[in-house]
Amino acid sequence: MLLAISNRLPTDTPITFMAMATHRIVRIVSLVATLACGLSCSATGQGRESAGLGFEAQVYPSGGILTARGALRLSDSDMLLGYIGYNLAERGSNGEHANEEGGGPGIGVAWRHYLGEYRSGWHFGVRTDVWFMEIDWTDPNDRGRTDIVVLQPTAQGGY
Repeated sequence: MLLAISNRLPTDTPITFMAMATHRIVRIVSLVATLACGLSCSATGQGRESAGLGFEAQVYPSGGILTARGALRLSDSDMLLGYIGYNLAERGSNGEHANEEGGGPGIGVAWRHYLGEYRSGWHFGVRTDVWFMEIDWTDPNDRGRTDIVVLQPTAQGGY
């Protein structure tokens, strides 16, 4: 599901260009800081998923997602997970316009079922995220910003 609202910005305003460049730098610094904290703060519990806090980093061809995760043990084989994070999109010319980049915050929830004892081994589940993104775009003679809300349901599986 995708909802988009587009705002065209004047192409001859240097202040608009500086604001867009500064906004991008802030996004990149925030992404790197969150990743560094996630890598230094993450811990696992003896080969099994445990309740508590953690971090996740996902990379896809035109961006990346960093999330903080909270987990609640529902039973010896089920977990409920909540997510809050940031989705950074650097689509370049892979989108509708000549250059697209942006990002935004999001939240999500997931259920995970483990086939092994005490939340270990193979697992499957479902997850859905909602992202509130601002995409800055440029074309040869135009530029603007599109605000989108992305509903992202996924099926999960792993070991």
